[in-house]
Amino acid sequence: MITKDTSYFRKSVNNQGNIVSLDYSQSVVGVAISDTQQIIASPLCAIQNSGHKKISARLQHHLEKRTPIGFIIGWPLNFNGEEGAQCEPVRRFAEFILAEYALPILLMDERFTSKIADTMSKKDGKTFAKRKHIEDKVAASLILTTYLEGSLFT
Repeated sequence: MITKDTSYFRKSVNNQGNIVSLDYSQSVVGVAISDTQQIIASPLCAIQNSGHKKISARLQHHLEKRTPIGFIIGWPLNFNGEEGAQCEPVRRFAEFILAEYALPILLMDERFTSKIADTMSKKDGKTFAKRKHIEDKVAASLILTTYLEGSLFT
C-alpha cells in the first residue's frame, strides 16, 4: 500500500519496529530510521543512486539487524503544493520499494527539508563536499522527525 494519508499509514504500521525514511533524488538516496518505539529519528546513510536494484541491496545491508515496519518517502511537491516533474521518479521508486519489501509506504511532503538540512550543515562549518554527503540523510531524518512528532499528538 502506498498512501499520502498519514492517518491511514499510522493505522497500517505496528507500534513496535523501525520506520525507515527515504529522501530520493536522481543522485543520492538519504536514509534515516526511527528507534523501535518510534520516538527518535536518526540519519542512517546516504546511498548513491545507481539504480533501484543497487539501492535496495545497500538498503538491505543497512537494515539487516533492524525491524522495518514501514517506509516514509519524501514527496517532492512544488512550493505551491502541487505535484511537479520530480514526483514521477519518486512514485516509480516507491512502487519498487513496495514490491521489494511489501511494507506500507507513506509519501510525505518534503518541501524545505533539503534547504533546512543545507542550512544546518552550513552552521556546522562543513566544507561543501562534506555537507553534500550528509545533507541527504539529514533531510530523510527531518522528514521522519516530522512524522514522528505528529504521532505524539494523535
